[in-house]
Amino acid sequence: MPPPRPVPEVLRGRPFMVAEARERGVTTAMLEGARFRQLLRGVHVESDVSLSLPLWLQAALLVLPADATVTCLTGLHAHEVNVGAAWPLRLATCYPHPVRRERVRLIRANGLPQRAGRVASAEHCFASACAELDLVDAVTAGDWLVHLGHTTPDALRRYAHE
Repeated sequence: MPPPRPVPEVLRGRPFMVAEARERGVTTAMLEGARFRQLLRGVHVESDVSLSLPLWLQAALLVLPADATVTCLTGLHAHEVNVGAAWPLRLATCYPHPVRRERVRLIRANGLPQRAGRVASAEHCFASACAELDLVDAVTAGDWLVHLGHTTPDALRRYAHE
């Protein structure tokens, strides 16, 4: 029996779409084998890759609208504040049609918050997460955002006032 075909280097260590895998010579049988796992419908990663929140967000952003922005509790976790549940992944979009994905809560909005890359500002993530946090966790989240240098108390107050 010949040795298994190697995984293309360009696909290693990151999520990828089935279409990209096929372009690189990865067959359906290979994707269904033990060397890969499916994260979301149509998105795979090598089985030995550690499943972290940033990896899951990379996977989700592959299949969501181009303007999808990480927000709420998931956004806090992306800002390194591990308060509340990061799951389901929470993102916002202005895309006008419903998009449903397992493990993802995509909120349709009239406008998107200020963001750095694909993650909403610390102030927005904090304000939107407060709807799901109790008082102690909300204060903890705000303190950590300030402590980590993602925002200032004045910026949080201004955002809340606006």
